[in-house]
Amino acid sequence: MERTGELLDSDSASSHMSVASVNSKRVRKRTRDCADSGSESVLSDSVMPPPKVGAKKGGRGRPATTGKYVGIGLSRREAAAAMKAAAAAEKLEEDERQIAALTKRVVEGRVTRLSQSSSAVSNIDVEAEDLPASDLNQRLSDAVAAIKRVSRVSKGLSGCSQKALKEATASILESAQVLLTRTTTEEIALLRAQNAKLVTQMAELRKEHDELKEEMKKLSPRAA
Repeated sequence: MERTGELLDSDSASSHMSVASVNSKRVRKRTRDCADSGSESVLSDSVMPPPKVGAKKGGRGRPATTGKYVGIGLSRREAAAAMKAAAAAEKLEEDERQIAALTKRVVEGRVTRLSQSSSAVSNIDVEAEDLPASDLNQRLSDAVAAIKRVSRVSKGLSGCSQKALKEATASILESAQVLLTRTTTEEIALLRAQNAKLVTQMAELRKEHDELKEEMKKLSPRAA
């Protein structure tokens, strides 16, 4: 009976130890699971970066130039603008020079070839009606060239104004061609009239010269 009681006590103790062991394992497992889950959440919180809010997608193309290269680009643009302005100023100066030359030719066309070649009558102005056909044609050509040049370089003129100048110059040239078709008789008559006028002028100059000589003769004895 005593042996049987000891065995029962031993079995009861063993069963209590087994139950305690199982409970202990369950507690450790729950603790480990909680720890693992906590560590995973901590790792996930520390490893995973926070989401970017309002991040702007980068565009294509060359990145903006910064630093010293900005100054280089600006200097190149300024140099190009300066060269362009200098070229425009040079062109404007050349246009004005050509217009001035054409204007001078128009003004000088009012003087006959005779007045240009003879110093005695170099200051005599001749009216257009006294000019031969060749000189009239030259004057018209010079005037038309000046008008055409001004219309080309004048940027402020509208299309209508440029057309008006073009039509006017065409009309002037047409009239010049008509003047050149004058008959030989008319041209000869004009040349005769010019010759008579020149003879009269030369006679007046000769008379003045003779009068001046007489005055010099009268003054010579008194000076002696």
